[in-house]
Amino acid sequence: MSDPFLVLSNIEAGYGKKQVLFDVSLTLDKGEIVSLIGHNGAGKTTLLRTIFGHLGPSRGTVVMDGATINNWTMPERVQHHLMYIPQEQFVFGDLSVQENLALAGYPLQSHQDYERRLTECFEFLPILKERGNQKAGTLSGGQQRILTLGMIMIAQPKMLLLDEPSLGLAPSLVDQAMDLMQDMAKRFGMTVLLVEQNVKKAFAVADTVHVLRAGRLIAQRPGGELPPDDNLWDLF
Repeated sequence: MSDPFLVLSNIEAGYGKKQVLFDVSLTLDKGEIVSLIGHNGAGKTTLLRTIFGHLGPSRGTVVMDGATINNWTMPERVQHHLMYIPQEQFVFGDLSVQENLALAGYPLQSHQDYERRLTECFEFLPILKERGNQKAGTLSGGQQRILTLGMIMIAQPKMLLLDEPSLGLAPSLVDQAMDLMQDMAKRFGMTVLLVEQNVKKAFAVADTVHVLRAGRLIAQRPGGELPPDDNLWDLF
């Protein structure tokens, strides 16, 4: 692995007087995919929101690519190639598929660069070309998740926070989505922090897996396949 790209040190955060995260420390190397698993309410989404700047940590530091970003605004984080795909609807429903992809490419310096990435996107995800003029809000939930994958391909962020990418996808599309994410991480040098409810898929796609329980990191395992006799299964 290369040098750390994202370093979380002793993060504590929550909503008002309710503390959700307790002393969370986590390191992701450049190009690494890390899965974060745990029960509902464990604090997984809260951690992603804290990294992106929706929430400010009450304690601890967030360092990305060598810079402490605690006080950065969300636009500043986006300008430095941090992208967050939330669990809830991410696409702009009143805009067409093509317009959503164009928004993802807005920060690009060159129109030629956007066109090249768009062509590649359509090769991998031909349904987005077929539905290019359709309003994103009229797509099925699974198709909207595919659109978000296309937007990631266009934006090619350095750091991706991805919340429940398999949500709403048919089983036949889950493997395609995970394979595409792995491919993008490898080709673009993209670092990924992934929250995933499907434990088997979370392990299959990741280099490292962390378990969050009641706001605390309690276990770490290498990615791949979790052995059937691992006591981690008792948590799920």
